[in-house]
Amino acid sequence: MKITFFLKGALQVTWEPVDPKLFNFFMMVKAIRSDGHFLADGVYVQASEIAAILLDTGREEPEAAEISKRKVERVN
Repeated sequence: MKITFFLKGALQVTWEPVDPKLFNFFMMVKAIRSDGHFLADGVYVQASEIAAILLDTGREEPEAAEISKRKVERVN
């Protein structure tokens, strides 16, 4: 599992969690937004410099994803 931070100025920082089983991506993003930075061993990134965050789990995605259509009805 790898986390890639895409920073302003076309820079990238890649970080690997110590224990992927205990890692929670959504809580990490929430912490970055509330604290204003990401801090790990050898990594310090300010939230204002982050353009995007990519989670790479290493698992292959299915070739064809099924899309189900739902009938939408208007309710007044």
